[in-house]
Amino acid sequence: MSIPASLAISKLRFPETEETLTTGRCVVPDDDEHKAANSLHAFAQGAWLGLKIAGMILSTLLCIIALLALANGLLTWWGRYLNINNPPLTVELIVGYICYPIAFLLGVPRNGDLLKVAQLIGTKLIANEFVAYTALQTDPAYADLSPRSRLIATYALCGFANIGSLGTQIGVLSQIAPGRSGDVSRLALSALFAGALSTLTSASIAVSNLFEVDCRSSASQTFHGHVRIAFCSFVAAQIRVPAPKRIEADSGTLQGLLVTNQAAFTTPSTAS
Repeated sequence: MSIPASLAISKLRFPETEETLTTGRCVVPDDDEHKAANSLHAFAQGAWLGLKIAGMILSTLLCIIALLALANGLLTWWGRYLNINNPPLTVELIVGYICYPIAFLLGVPRNGDLLKVAQLIGTKLIANEFVAYTALQTDPAYADLSPRSRLIATYALCGFANIGSLGTQIGVLSQIAPGRSGDVSRLALSALFAGALSTLTSASIAVSNLFEVDCRSSASQTFHGHVRIAFCSFVAAQIRVPAPKRIEADSGTLQGLLVTNQAAFTTPSTAS
């Protein structure tokens, strides 16, 4: 699901308003400057390029991780004066609170799981998805997550959108296209947010097909259903298709919401 979502988000971020050079044809220009004389020369060039890419990735990752550690150290030192010790004040904690409304809109139940899922998303954005998944599986603080919250967190954490991946992105693309290294660096943060948004859309689609809804949180599910209906209506207005009809959802099931979501994406377009 993340592949079409990433394509859609990237086109929304940078709309393609002009005709591309590869429309209807694909021409690879000759590169006489880096053209290999023979197979041995090609092997040597490939090995040198791989070594430069690996070195660039390693050095960029070390710089980004060191910068993050510096920021966490300063925030923790400052947090002691504000009596913020458990948990300590870190970048992950701040981003976790910033992601609090995101977890709410994803459909996380309001039973104490909101902050936990938000902190997992923040850990994934600041550190990486491996650290977040390890905490989800082994940290006792997340052992009591409801099945719905755990499903949302599983899909929301599945992606490479984190600060550490910026080093890989800048290092690899700058070596492959040295003339576009400035553009790659300028678009790095934008790509980070676009990638994170694509994984969050996958999580919202996954939870929309959840097998069962807890009756104790039926009011919360109805609210989230209304949010999704409003979002589908907004998207339909932007792409000029009829807005989905509102269907009353039973408080015990998601059948009405599923029909509504399916109608939003299967209604034929009437754009001229």
